[in-house]
Amino acid sequence: MTRSWLAAVLAVVTLAGCAAPDRPSTVRTPTGTPGPLASLPTTQFLDPDRGWITPPAAALRAPAERWRIPVRAGQYAVRDHLVVVADGDSVRRLDAATGKPVWQARITGLRLPLAVAVEADVVVLTSTDPTDHGMVVLTGGNGVELWRAPGSPSVGPVVATETLLLVAVGEGTIAIDRSTSKELWRSPVRVRLSGTVLYGVDTARQSWVVLDPATGAIRWRVPYTEDDQVTTTKWLFVVLVPGRESYALTSYSLSTGAQQWRSTGRGRKLTEPRLMTVDETTVVVLDPVMVDFLDVGRGTSLRPDLTGRTPVLVRVAGSAYFAQDIARTLNLCKTPTAASPSTSTAACPTASMPAKYTAVEASGARYLRTGDNVMAMRLPDLGAQWGISVPADNRVLTPIPNGFVLHEARGDTELVVYLGA
Repeated sequence: MTRSWLAAVLAVVTLAGCAAPDRPSTVRTPTGTPGPLASLPTTQFLDPDRGWITPPAAALRAPAERWRIPVRAGQYAVRDHLVVVADGDSVRRLDAATGKPVWQARITGLRLPLAVAVEADVVVLTSTDPTDHGMVVLTGGNGVELWRAPGSPSVGPVVATETLLLVAVGEGTIAIDRSTSKELWRSPVRVRLSGTVLYGVDTARQSWVVLDPATGAIRWRVPYTEDDQVTTTKWLFVVLVPGRESYALTSYSLSTGAQQWRSTGRGRKLTEPRLMTVDETTVVVLDPVMVDFLDVGRGTSLRPDLTGRTPVLVRVAGSAYFAQDIARTLNLCKTPTAASPSTSTAACPTASMPAKYTAVEASGARYLRTGDNVMAMRLPDLGAQWGISVPADNRVLTPIPNGFVLHEARGDTELVVYLGA
């Protein structure tokens, strides 16, 4: 069933010249529920760097502007529920619902101005002085200082886990215990994170290495080539090697590094590949020119290649779907797995899409922006929840709980916050 609600929402917004009403469409969804719903399910999406995450909850009702604040380029960060702004040596976390400060901290020992970033649940502040890149890391919840580094042009970025801060220093990494703020170990490897697995590249020996999180010791190593991609399951370490005319996948035991299988995608030249784990039975190769779901136990393909926009993988009530735009039609299909492979899109709900749009993921809905319109497309039924008008400009839309923030991607800007009723 192809939905055509998007055109109806656009027409309502354009004619009204303001926020669309709560019922932008009466076209029935594939589940038989007309118009907006009284609640939205909790959904997750598969982030290339963070795995399955739950984004901020989508606005249930049409959002309206609630507050705005001027900010300078690089001196603010918006991620999930954290809105953090620097002004001189003062840093504030703002309440996303009201714009009022949740906490405020004065930062000493860093040359101004400060650059602001959010990594997981911590706030990372660095000096932008080209001769002194000092760093201070604060907790996002209460602004308490976790760790600081003296001025150095080679400190950062930071990766945060529940128990560790992994700070890049030169080509290596320092591991900090978050409970004590003390250094636990140092590694000559720039450490990365996949799920709970710490790994990296030993450039001197051209190898992937997996590290012990308690000591930083290298557990095992396997061959590395430039442009490789990595993902992990509870049991496997899987490496994608793009090639000129094909690509290869090799899986290794996560505990020992022993090779388990090797698979080749013959005749498939990748341009911007990403390798991600769907679940413990399935991995996916995503690329603008193709998509391939594979049985992680054997390395075999689960369905024919799909073409079109690189899909977004979402999970609702434990079931994974992939949303893919093919010739201006969005298909939302169950993700094939080793336990339940699929080769047909006939049963997939579909929706007609505009020629140009951007999409970002909130929990329960996708925010679609086209020109001066923002719409909420529900998941998984693709129904229209609401549509509103916003200024027609190039500002970026970032979800926050019950709404979104508009801001410039570069340069000085205003944070303009829209929240549902």
